[in-house]
Amino acid sequence: MKLKALRNFSFGALVSAVLTIAIMPVLAFFFSVDDIGRFSLFQLVSSLSVLLFSMGLDQSYVREFHEKTDQGLLLYTCLMPALVFFLLFFPVVFYFSTEIEGWLFETHYRGELIMVLYFWVVIMLITRFLQLNLRMHQRSILYSINQPLTKMVLLVGLLCFGAFDVLFDFLFLSNLYLASSLIALFVLMFVVRGYVDSFNGVDVGLLRSMLRYSIPLACSGIAYWGVGSLDRFFIKEYSTLTDLGVYSMAISFAGVGILIQQVFTTIWHPSIFERVSKQQNAATRDVSVLQEDLFLFVHKIQGAVLTVVLLLPAVLGTCSWVLLYVLPVGYGDVVFLVVPCTTFPLLLILSEVTGVGIAVKRKSKYTVYASVSALLMNGALNMVLVPLYGGKGAAIATLFSYFVYFCVRTEASILIWKPLRRVPLYGPLVFLVFLSTAFLFFGAEYHREFIIIWLAYMVFVLAFYRKSIYMVLNLYRN
Repeated sequence: MKLKALRNFSFGALVSAVLTIAIMPVLAFFFSVDDIGRFSLFQLVSSLSVLLFSMGLDQSYVREFHEKTDQGLLLYTCLMPALVFFLLFFPVVFYFSTEIEGWLFETHYRGELIMVLYFWVVIMLITRFLQLNLRMHQRSILYSINQPLTKMVLLVGLLCFGAFDVLFDFLFLSNLYLASSLIALFVLMFVVRGYVDSFNGVDVGLLRSMLRYSIPLACSGIAYWGVGSLDRFFIKEYSTLTDLGVYSMAISFAGVGILIQQVFTTIWHPSIFERVSKQQNAATRDVSVLQEDLFLFVHKIQGAVLTVVLLLPAVLGTCSWVLLYVLPVGYGDVVFLVVPCTTFPLLLILSEVTGVGIAVKRKSKYTVYASVSALLMNGALNMVLVPLYGGKGAAIATLFSYFVYFCVRTEASILIWKPLRRVPLYGPLVFLVFLSTAFLFFGAEYHREFIIIWLAYMVFVLAFYRKSIYMVLNLYRN
């Protein structure tokens, strides 16, 4: 992928990151810490619903796109079953809406929140597949323009309503979020109208074939969701909504790492599958050449991603004190939580590269093994650490769980595809996990000392991994 295309695809994520940084202090100003915690749970349940009812067909869509001629039929074959499956679930949601709302959010809006959540998931399912359609058609500018649109509308809405005497409670926030997402979907539907054919049915045979590939990935995705989400449910049960709100604020600022992860996977998966497709369709004499080219490509990307994974937490550790002047009183722990919370998605990015052999060999069961292993560790550590340390315990539990996820995927790829040098890969990451843990627990007491440590660590990474930075820049230019 050329640097220009990468810039175009990254633009939307960059704007989203800036908007996230702008929105979170505004939310903290208008809404209580408890409502920030509830909003985090709202987003977690909606993301789980999208994972569950899409059945992994979004990943099948990406996997099959370059190998199918009727791409319109492919889109509807993936989207329609997910929508129908979810719509059939409506009577159950409606009947138990009040009970679910009381248990999940500890509110009494007579089930209104659950209805808002339900319709928001419908919007997210449609949005997910339409955005993938833009991505696979290489419409990078249109894709990037749409990506931050929901947050843009949300921020404008917050600022506009802030001028009026409005009751800023959680029901208002969830309705505003639903309206923002609906506006963004209308814009997206207008944008993709030239790239989506009219409905021409569903290929049942193709659907069965894709489900055999996607169901294990969906199970893995749900387990992975658990790795990244159980912490907040444990905080809700064993601590307070206030503690959850502070932790959720740190997760939101760490959303910069999540957006980097989303951009990378959006670019990485189609790029690697396109190279694999060329290798499979090549003449026998060209396969070895293309295979070696694929190995070299993965090696180069791995060095560059490892550099980012090591560098970004150091930058945050050095500058996180700025958040004390951005957030209201009561959010002081965010300064120390943001570093390990940012490391979560960065480890996931690296696992996409080091574990690429799983996708190349279509051995999706290994991704399931990695997710389940991380989920079990996450549940066990949260059960022990959250009652003792609250949000800090949850951060450590999740950090260690992501590291286990990364290790299992990497080792599986080494086993079935291509060996990697372990010490240069694992050594720096173990040190990063240790330093993030120490900063979380002792950063408040030794803040100046840790700033010096983070600066020294940053200089080391820049010096030691400079070749990886030059390598990836040359890769994109060529």
